This record gives sequence, C-alpha cells and structure tokens, in this order.
Amino acid sequence: MQGTVRALWAGREAALATAFAQAPALVALGNLPAGRQAELFRGRHREHRTR
Repeated sequence: MQGTVRALWAGREAALATAFAQAPALVALGNLPAGRQAELFRGRHREHRTR
C-alpha cells in the first residue's frame, strides 16, 4: 500500500514539474513581445463603452 501511494505521489509531482516547466513557453505563444504590448496599451482609447 505504501509503495502505491508513493508511486502516485511521485507521478503527480513529475506531472506538475513538467507542466510548470512548459508554462512559460505556452504563455509566450499567445502574447506579443513586451514592447509591442506596451505600445498597444498606450494607444488604447480612454473612454468606456457599454455593450
């Protein structure tokens, strides 16, 4: 029983470590470079609109 529990914990930890290692690359895929994002943010309109 103890071996099974440890195996499950180890598998979970390995999966989390892999996911955290891949996270920065996946986040970067959907984002523009920081300079371009700042440029777009500065160019936004200040008025709000109701939809």
